[in-house]
Amino acid sequence: MKTNKFSILVDEYTDRFDEKHLAVVARTCTGIYEVLDEFLCLLNVVDGTAIGLYNLLTDFFKQHNIPFKENMVGFAADGTNTMMGVKNSLQAHLKNDIPNLFVMKCICHSLALCASYACEKLPNDVEELVRNIYSYFKYSSKRQQKFKDFQRFVEVKPHKLLKPSQTRWLSLHACVKRILEQYSALHLYFQGECLIDNSAKTIYEKLTPINKLYFQFLDHILPILTDMNIEFQSEKPKVHYLYNKIETAYKTILDYYIEPKYFTSKDVTELQYRNPFYYNDIDKVYFGPQCAASINKPGVGLLEDQIKSFKINCLNFYVECAHQIYTRFPFKSSYIQSLKELMFLDPEKKKRGPVLVYHSKSF
Repeated sequence: MKTNKFSILVDEYTDRFDEKHLAVVARTCTGIYEVLDEFLCLLNVVDGTAIGLYNLLTDFFKQHNIPFKENMVGFAADGTNTMMGVKNSLQAHLKNDIPNLFVMKCICHSLALCASYACEKLPNDVEELVRNIYSYFKYSSKRQQKFKDFQRFVEVKPHKLLKPSQTRWLSLHACVKRILEQYSALHLYFQGECLIDNSAKTIYEKLTPINKLYFQFLDHILPILTDMNIEFQSEKPKVHYLYNKIETAYKTILDYYIEPKYFTSKDVTELQYRNPFYYNDIDKVYFGPQCAASINKPGVGLLEDQIKSFKINCLNFYVECAHQIYTRFPFKSSYIQSLKELMFLDPEKKKRGPVLVYHSKSF
């Protein structure tokens, strides 16, 4: 790091003794073009503010005679305000010293936030129901055993209910998928238990056709984000796929609710995704195959007003999700365009040597 260009990845955490630390990993490139990711240090955090973390990190560099202003080229962290805020954050202070510093937020953290903000457009009952069902069975082996009898009766797989994580928000999809798988057994179980248990009665009253419809919608839309999340947890370099993957997901979501003529005539950077003038008619908005089948199936128990409210809420989900993606991944910015240029590194593109020279000028 004293003699080569390097980047750092940092993450702040609190240990079991409530002491805060800043973990730092360094990525360096040797003289033989070998890229190394190695643990650099674990710094004890006394001042957890942006300026406090900046002083802690730069003091470490100065203590070890590392010319970070000359050699540091990249910085990565999660998307918290302390790390990535526009004006007062660790990255902002570092960019004051290194104007050309390449900054990248944690993609997985950003995708989870996109889902989290978008789900705020749906009724709270949906997420609460997932958590309440898990909590109801969690500490009672008797309830779990009794539920297995209902699983056998309706002939579904004897899978356990899953816990939605408070921090890993995209884990909600796995929980939703499991509830849909076990829905008939759950409905039958709580139908009997609600007569003798108030907690079961509360859950049973929310196992309604409209909430099942929301589960089916989430089962349709969340995989778009979870699949990307899994993709970018790979231990192999994926930065050259980043632009294409995000653009594809973004356009997929827009295609669900934007009028086709407008959608196909504009570049992704020019699409007015929040302008209602370009929205499809609400009855033409696509909410997934399960939702379409449930809405059109007679005798399901869905009222016309419930269906209308459902469609509007899910449309708002799409719009918010698209907005969150664009906010975190502004396609017009020079930073994002530089990621687009990296697509030539994809071996499937099979581009020739002279193109490398052209693209290298972009950096």
